[in-house]
Amino acid sequence: NMSALPLLACGAFTRGRKPVLVFDRFAHATLAYHKPVMAEDADVLQIRHNDIEELEGICRKHACVAYIC
Repeated sequence: NMSALPLLACGAFTRGRKPVLVFDRFAHATLAYHKPVMAEDADVLQIRHNDIEELEGICRKHACVAYIC
């Protein structure tokens, strides 16, 4: 995850579209550690654990979303 998450944030896996990165509140600490670095390239949000309704709302507002849990 140390190399993949920054690549995800900059749009390398999404044809140049920078996704909104949505972290589950209980995402492992090694994933959450990268939030400040990824926030330099993309919008980073955090939602409650397994809050599918909130995630669906974010997906309706943004064309490209990555859920990290």
